[in-house]
Amino acid sequence: MQFQVPQFIETEDKIIGPLTLRQFIYLGVTGLAAFGLFFVLQTWLWLLVVIVLGSLSASLAFISVNGRPMSVFLLNFAGFIWSPRVFVLEEEITAKVLAAPRATVSVPRPVAAPTPRAIPEPRAVGGGLKDLWNKLLTTKTAIPKREKPLPEHPNVSQKNLMDRYEIVRSATGEREMAKRIDY
Repeated sequence: MQFQVPQFIETEDKIIGPLTLRQFIYLGVTGLAAFGLFFVLQTWLWLLVVIVLGSLSASLAFISVNGRPMSVFLLNFAGFIWSPRVFVLEEEITAKVLAAPRATVSVPRPVAAPTPRAIPEPRAVGGGLKDLWNKLLTTKTAIPKREKPLPEHPNVSQKNLMDRYEIVRSATGEREMAKRIDY
């Protein structure tokens, strides 16, 4: 058995001529308001009000911002303007009342200014081996009780040492001693 799958589910149905129901309601309410105001206001004031209301209803009916109707855009804009953008966490402290042994009272904690503190480094998952590997890769000094420092050889002269090692500048600008290899 075959079923027909709807293809254009995001487009609104054209109900009244070339207008959707939403567009027709916006324009129809504005037209009725303009008709009613014609008998109440003077002609020059009525003309100004009709121009403002007509442009507002036309923008609500026909303009879309990022694929969303203008009404949704205006509601989100108003919500952004009037909603608070600073969120304060108020922890609640529960204090036990002495008269009733199981009753608790919720007292809001006074909000204090946050104190600056150092952010701890993320701890490596996997325990000591990853920590040791990270230290081995990032430090120049020997780790106590794990590595032995390079032994000092009394029979190696300074000239012989400089023939085997060379001071180089790394990409970060630090001076490091590297083993010289001649191919």
